[in-house]
Amino acid sequence: MTKTKLTKIIVDILMFLDFIFLMSHGTLRNLGYHAYAGMALFALFVIHHILNGWFYKTASKGKYNVQRILLSTTAWVLMLLMILMAASSVFATGAVFEWSALRFSQFWRTVHLMSTSWAYMVMCFHLALHVHSPLKNLDEKVKARTGRILLYTAYSFFAAAGCFAFYKTQLYYYLFNTGNWKMAASNMVFSYLEYMGIAAGIISVYHLAKLITGKHHDKSGEKSSSISNKQSTGT
Repeated sequence: MTKTKLTKIIVDILMFLDFIFLMSHGTLRNLGYHAYAGMALFALFVIHHILNGWFYKTASKGKYNVQRILLSTTAWVLMLLMILMAASSVFATGAVFEWSALRFSQFWRTVHLMSTSWAYMVMCFHLALHVHSPLKNLDEKVKARTGRILLYTAYSFFAAAGCFAFYKTQLYYYLFNTGNWKMAASNMVFSYLEYMGIAAGIISVYHLAKLITGKHHDKSGEKSSSISNKQSTGT
């Protein structure tokens, strides 16, 4: 593994953990920590895009298969949602820093909460697109019938756990701005487990759907162009 690839992985992991920390504001209830974690997320976001600068250079080149279309679409949507998150958070500075002349209105609160919630869901789906290939390789390595049963049982368990976590966190309230407040976890450990459970659930549901429909990407399709290959491991 190259240093650049390792750096990308570390940055992405830090982004994911920081994102969950921000999503757990209802549990921590500390605007100061929330603000600094948000600034750290934005910095990691910038670093992530610098490390994956090739994505923009190759966006108009090569062929687009289904996998590349999904990866590209979710990447662009996620970028727009992150920009919305950053823009709306600027108007929240007055609630955190005394020197700020900006005041947080209900409109910007709504934009912030909805963009954050959708960004997390899109990010989890984007992650599922990347993780599907390693999971497919794992499936192919498990030859024993008992092992495959255990493997698919694990996928089903995580899918069910993800659905439960989605219901438990009541994330759907902020996705559609119903005006309700989410139920917060009792502590940060449970909050992290819930949001990581949602991610694991989305990954498992997507992988199971691919298994059921049988729409695995064949090797010839994956090797059709170097750009498509790079797309499947990048942004």
